[in-house]
Amino acid sequence: MQGSGNHWSKTKEEIVAALQDVEAQGRRIEYTGLELVAHLNNQGLANDLGYSNPAALLVHALRISPRKPNAA
Repeated sequence: MQGSGNHWSKTKEEIVAALQDVEAQGRRIEYTGLELVAHLNNQGLANDLGYSNPAALLVHALRISPRKPNAA
């Protein structure tokens, strides 16, 4: 189903199955990302690369906001 873009010809069941597949893929990707962050943290790689902490490395490398997750 990878990027087919032709979803209009699918049955309701096929659309639901495709959504389930996409959700499962997203969860696997998120899990892999968390594993990588844990490895980066456990190995002290941020300091090895000249960053003060893992968060500073992630902010710079991933171009994410430095604000706290719970800040609104």
